[in-house]
Amino acid sequence: GGSSNNQAELLELTETIEALEEQIAINDSRMSGFLKFINGEVETEEDITTDPIEVDDTTLQVFPSKEDSILRREVELENVGIEAKELRRTVNFSNNRAPEQLYLIPPVKGNLSKEYDPEQKHYGIDFTAPQNTPILTVMDGYVFFSDWTMETGNSIGIQHANNVITFYKHNSVLLKKVGDYVKAGEAIAVIGNTGTKTDGPHLHFELWIRGHHVNPVEYFTLSAGES
Repeated sequence: GGSSNNQAELLELTETIEALEEQIAINDSRMSGFLKFINGEVETEEDITTDPIEVDDTTLQVFPSKEDSILRREVELENVGIEAKELRRTVNFSNNRAPEQLYLIPPVKGNLSKEYDPEQKHYGIDFTAPQNTPILTVMDGYVFFSDWTMETGNSIGIQHANNVITFYKHNSVLLKKVGDYVKAGEAIAVIGNTGTKTDGPHLHFELWIRGHHVNPVEYFTLSAGES
C-alpha cells in the first residue's frame, strides 16, 4: 500500500527531474546559439530556430529571480527563438515576394561608413548619421528581438516574410518591443553608440535571407548614402 505509493511517486519525480534536466540542456544550447547569432558570430538562422522549445512555468523556475538581469535576459532570448519560429508558421505577411525580388528602403538617412565584408566577419553595413536620427524598418514585419546585449548594445531584430530577418544594432533608444508589427519606414530606434563592438555613433544593419547573411546594399531601392 504505502510503500508502493511511495515508489510510484519517487519514479514520477525521477522522470520529471530527468525531463527537466534534458530541457535545460536544450535551452542552454539554443540560448548560446541565439546569442552568437545576435552578436554577429557565424551561425545561421536555421541553426537557431529549428524546432520551437516547449517552455513551461517549471522550466522558468530553475532560473534565479529577475533581480539577476543577465539570467533574465537569457530566458527572454530563449523565448525570442520560439516567437521567431512561430511567426514564420502563423503570420500572413502582406509582402509575399520572393527574397530575390526584395526592395528595401535604407534604414537611416545617413552615410555608408563601412561596407559588408564577411571575410572580416562584418556581416552587415554601417551608417553614420547625426545624433537623434531615427532608425527605420526596411520592410513590414514583426519585432522578435528588442533588448540589450553586451556586444551589440540596444538592438532590434525584425522577422519579415519569406524567411527574411533584419537586425539594427548599437542604438541609443529602442522604440518598439517584441511582438510589435511595424511597417516599412516606421521609426523603431534612435541611432547610438551602445555595446562593446562599436567605436562611435552609428547603425550596424544586417540582412539575413533564408538563414544566411547577404549584402544589404544590393537590395536597396535607393543608394545607401542618399538622404
